[in-house]
Amino acid sequence: MKTNTLNLTALLVGSLLFSFNMSSFNMSSFSAQAADSGKAAKFTADKPSKLSAAGKKLILANQCNMCHLIEGKGGCLAPPFDGIGARRSRSFLLSRITDEDAEEKKFIDNYGSGELFPHVRVPRSQSTKIVAFLYTLPEQKQAFKMVGHSGSEKIKPKEKQELKKMLAKSDEKPVKSKKLTPDEERGKRLVSEKGCQACHSIGKVGGDFGPPLDGIGSRKEVLDIAQSILNAELVPLTETREYGKKPVRMPSSELSLEDIRSISRFLKTLD
Repeated sequence: MKTNTLNLTALLVGSLLFSFNMSSFNMSSFSAQAADSGKAAKFTADKPSKLSAAGKKLILANQCNMCHLIEGKGGCLAPPFDGIGARRSRSFLLSRITDEDAEEKKFIDNYGSGELFPHVRVPRSQSTKIVAFLYTLPEQKQAFKMVGHSGSEKIKPKEKQELKKMLAKSDEKPVKSKKLTPDEERGKRLVSEKGCQACHSIGKVGGDFGPPLDGIGSRKEVLDIAQSILNAELVPLTETREYGKKPVRMPSSELSLEDIRSISRFLKTLD
């Protein structure tokens, strides 16, 4: 396998769905999801070393912060790296980014269907350094406020009617069909490009700010899903509980009705 070329679009993993109530929480609340899915003691970050210092340089060289939040700064398309050692094992991280057939197979075998689009992979000589750096990142003490997907309450009547019209033919495809329609394929791509898995996971891959999207299609009608993909954001708070200057925003407000239609139809297939 050849090393994948860095593709910011493919650095997916990113932020959608479900109706939350307004709530404030701290990043430390995620420490319970250590070692991928099991319970573990409170995470203590490793001390910096020559290996981790080299990993930090590689993180910057590969522009990982274009999609991931690192030390409180960066992008919002993918899960934050801060405190990732509390949520992911070294084995998971190595299988996620190492450019080896065995590691890629291990990732797919251990963590479900894998990724929607290929994540960048690097030689083991680099991945071990990157993982060493990631394990030096402590959980952020900064609190966040999550504003939920309350689209059913805030969506305008005209938009709701337009969505209904656009989704009217959603049920024409046979229920048992596993082949995605062109519009569902577009939705699958948008889930990656728009950062849905920064907060939500699909097939055990993604963030844990929001609930997993697996099985959403069996729990929600497509119109309910469409109405939910609105008005959500994750905002860091200062010590005075005021919003920070750079919110970690869910990009739902940037989605057109056509985008919402495509994403909703794709998510409806996740049953």
